[in-house]
Amino acid sequence: EKLMKIGDSVVVAHDSDFIKIHVHSNCPGKILQLALRLGEIDRIKIENMREQNRELLANMKKNEKENALVAVSISDGIDEVYKAIGVNNLISGGQTMNPSIDSITKAIRRANARNVFVLPNNSNIIMAAQQAAAISDRNVIVIPSKTMMQGLSAALAYSDDVDVETNTERMTAAIKQVLSGSVTYAVRDTQFNGEKISQGDIIGLLDNVITKVGTSVDSVAVELLCSMIENKGDDCMATIFYGEGADEDSAQAVADAVNEKYPDAEFVPVDSLGGTGGIGVLAERALRNHQKGMTIAENRADLVKATKKIKHWFLVQDLNYLKRGGRVSAATAFVGSALNIKAHT
Repeated sequence: EKLMKIGDSVVVAHDSDFIKIHVHSNCPGKILQLALRLGEIDRIKIENMREQNRELLANMKKNEKENALVAVSISDGIDEVYKAIGVNNLISGGQTMNPSIDSITKAIRRANARNVFVLPNNSNIIMAAQQAAAISDRNVIVIPSKTMMQGLSAALAYSDDVDVETNTERMTAAIKQVLSGSVTYAVRDTQFNGEKISQGDIIGLLDNVITKVGTSVDSVAVELLCSMIENKGDDCMATIFYGEGADEDSAQAVADAVNEKYPDAEFVPVDSLGGTGGIGVLAERALRNHQKGMTIAENRADLVKATKKIKHWFLVQDLNYLKRGGRVSAATAFVGSALNIKAHT
């Protein structure tokens, strides 16, 4: 309590015959005087944090880049896709876990560039990104990407070697060329555009906007794909990623149903093996294959082969995470967390 009155960030660790103390204070002499009243002092270490901060700022200024790119990513798999195309300044976030203004601001600062481009990759995150840009001391350009695929397309159009205006023009044009659809279920009762949506209903999203509602995944997927093809033209190529709860036959049935109406469209159903990360990796691979000039059949064959090599790993900081999911008992979680065990699966 006395230390807290003359300092902050107080950490006290004790053993049978000594006490180790860490404290931040503008008055180190008072700290030492207090310690001397309580006993002997050993191994004193005093550092000037203002000087450390000055050195840090100087190093950042020395290594400052002209341009940098920051992107919001929903999973480790999408992280790997971004890293593969040279984007390392990533923020965890997505549809149900929007990053805060503070976390976006910190990512902008970590990018350490005079001009920082931000890809929100979700319509719900664009405003937070714009607010972070407004309070930043850098020149921050928010590219209004609303989906992960728009963000990836914009990232591919980005270059470190061109000016801000050119990058902005290229990236903005890139996101306009991408149409993203997804099929999921409603987590609660709601209404959208006058239509009642009940919890558990299947919904189809076109660039994150609800456009289709139904009770069957297949029927909503067919309707959504038809809308997308009408938007882009019937000679397009669509890659259909399916995962847990679906199989190749159901995905192919969706493709066949849409193909009857749009015979010129090409469809590539690909099993993501149930993991969001797998979808990201396969999406990036499909794009690379297309750029190499692969045919639809060759691309599909390569993606199907690649799915069998994908493995999903995650690390938890303590076992309480697994306890909440019912994977370990409360006793196991308590002991494991006390021992600082970090599990991976």
